[in-house]
This record gives sequence, structure tokens and C-alpha cells, in this order.
Amino acid sequence: MGRPDVHRPWADEPDSVLLEGSFAPNGAGAVDQSTIKGAWISSVARDNAGELTLTMVDAFARYEYVEAHLQMAAATDSCAQVGAVDLTAKTIKLHTLTAGAAADIAANANNRVNVKLKVINTGWTPL
Repeated sequence: MGRPDVHRPWADEPDSVLLEGSFAPNGAGAVDQSTIKGAWISSVARDNAGELTLTMVDAFARYEYVEAHLQMAAATDSCAQVGAVDLTAKTIKLHTLTAGAAADIAANANNRVNVKLKVINTGWTPL
């Protein structure tokens, strides 16, 4: 059985892997690492207000795209943006914004940051 967070939907791109995961934001506090879903995510750190660094378990040769969006308990004008991606350092910068300004997302059982990453030529085989 494959890992539930890893998908290979592109038959014409056999080296493509779609990685999906999420974590629960914790306002101005540190991200609770036990909330991370997705075995490809090593850790998530809060750097500053509205700025997070996601660290991946593996390094990848290249990527096609990275997406991030918020799942919120209530309607809001907040959003998530992908910042710098450094495949060598295995990091993805994420920004959360409210009304266009950097802002932390409050801790709530239904608040999550969802991330999707399509990598190419990884040399990594899912379980």
C-alpha cells in the first residue's frame, strides 16, 4: 500500500510525485509539531508574524509547483502565500496574511495550513 500523502497521478511523468500535507497554526506561539500531517514534512517553525518555514524530510531535484491555502473555522479574509523554495536546504517559506498584511493565524481545532508540492525526478520511492 502506498503512503496516503503521496500520489503519482501523471502516467506520462513517471518521476513526478505529488506531496500533500497540512499543519495547525498556533497564533503567535510555536507550531505544535504533532499537528503535522504528511510524512514528507519534517517540521514547521514560526519565524515572525505571518511567516513560517516548512522543512521537508527529503531533498528533491526540482519542483513544478507549490500551493498553500488556509482551512479556517469561520469565514475570513486571510490567505496563505508560498514564499521562497530552497530545495537544497529542504525549506519552503509560507506567509499568512489578513487584509493584505502579515498576520498569525489563531489556534483553532479547525484552522489548518494545507500545502501541496509537485516534485520531479526525486529518486525517492514512496512506501
